[in-house]
Amino acid sequence: MATGSLPGAQGTPESEAGSFECFQNYTAPEVFVQGLAGIVDQQDVESMIRAQKQMLQRFEKTNEMLTNCNQLSVSRLKTANAEFKKHTALLTDMKKDLDYIFKKIRVLKTKVSQQYPEAYNGNIVFINYLHVL
Repeated sequence: MATGSLPGAQGTPESEAGSFECFQNYTAPEVFVQGLAGIVDQQDVESMIRAQKQMLQRFEKTNEMLTNCNQLSVSRLKTANAEFKKHTALLTDMKKDLDYIFKKIRVLKTKVSQQYPEAYNGNIVFINYLHVL
């Protein structure tokens, strides 16, 4: 059955020629879309458009919130980075100080063990005894 033909005039050359004539200025996709437009309920289309607008508003708000969160994260990262560098430098200085202190202790132990070997060995035995307890 040809689109747009009259029910009584089906199959007649005049009715088929008339239906082709009305679509001659359109491409196949345009004819298809026009056919769909006649099938689709306008209220459904309007409700879909409203739903899409609401979703768009939500997405825009979410995007804005994520942008603000990202900016806040960048700001906090800069602060944390500066503090991290400061604390790393402090730990490095503390390690240097402790290395210097332990080096001095080793030098003092060596001097004491050379000057007072009996007292030093007695203290070593006592210290080992304390570690066992």
